[in-house]
Amino acid sequence: MKFPSNSLTFLRRFIYGTRLRPARDWFALILLVAVALIASVAWSVYTFRATISGENSPAVLVRPGASVNRTTFERMQQIFDTRAAEQEKYQSGAYSFPDPSR
Repeated sequence: MKFPSNSLTFLRRFIYGTRLRPARDWFALILLVAVALIASVAWSVYTFRATISGENSPAVLVRPGASVNRTTFERMQQIFDTRAAEQEKYQSGAYSFPDPSR
């Protein structure tokens, strides 16, 4: 299969070559990791300072005219009280049920 000459010149950029140079490769890898580490530390410092100063704090949305429905809270409290009573019955042994593993 013949490739056009334009694609061969493009592919030559990615060919490693006949001579191996591991020192260059390690230097490039260490440089890349160092840049990533510096970027990570810089982002962390920026985020920390912005959070401390209050720039990134979420806006508190206050709806005008929001009222508290007292009956809803009372119904929820009744539901939780009923559940707590049922839990107490299970724990105290008021309910008995057969063990299916026996």
